[in-house]
Amino acid sequence: MSYLYVEPNVKRSKNLITWSGIYLATCWLIVVTGFINSDPNVFVITDLFVILAIPVFITTFIINFLWVRSLIISARQIQPAGIGYRQGWAFWSWVTPIASFWIPRRLITRSFECFAWFTGRSNILVTNMWWGFFVASLVMDNFSFRAGINFPEAVPFFDLLGAIFLTIAFPQWKTIIETVTSAQAASMERMISQQQNTNPQV
Repeated sequence: MSYLYVEPNVKRSKNLITWSGIYLATCWLIVVTGFINSDPNVFVITDLFVILAIPVFITTFIINFLWVRSLIISARQIQPAGIGYRQGWAFWSWVTPIASFWIPRRLITRSFECFAWFTGRSNILVTNMWWGFFVASLVMDNFSFRAGINFPEAVPFFDLLGAIFLTIAFPQWKTIIETVTSAQAASMERMISQQQNTNPQV
C-alpha cells in the first residue's frame, strides 16, 4: 500500500521565520555600516557585516525556496493540475526579472487557496502590505547597487529605506508563513485520513 508523501513543512516554516528575522537584522547592520563608512575604497571593521550578509541571504533564500516548493508539491497532490506552476518556479520566480514582481506571491496565494478549498477554510490571505513593502525594498536594493557605481554617498540612504520597508513587511510575512503552513498541514492530514479510510489495513 502506498501512502501519501508529506513534506515536513511545519518545522521548515519556523526556520524560515527565524532566518527571515536574522536576514532583517543583517540588513540593519549593513545600514549602520554604510553610515559609519560611506567610502567603498576604505575598509573598516564594520564592513565585515556586509560579508556576513552573503551567507545569511543564501541560507534564507534556500529555506524559502524549499518552503514554497513544498507548497506547490502539496497543492499538486490535492489537484493534479496544481496551481498553474511547476515546482521549479519556487526558485526561478524570485530571481527572474519582471516575473519576480508578481509570481512569488502568486505561488503562495494560489497554494493557500487550494488548501483552503480542500479543507473548507476561509481562502482570504492578506498579502498586500507584505508584498508591496517587500517589492519596495527590492527596488531600494537595486537603487543602492546602481548608486554604488556613480553616487556611493547615496547608498546608505537607499539601504536605510530598504531596511525600513522590509521591517514593515516582516510581521505580515510571519503571519503569512504561519497561516499558509497551517492550511497546508490541515490539507495533508485530511488527505492521509481519506487515504486510510479508502484503503483500510486488513
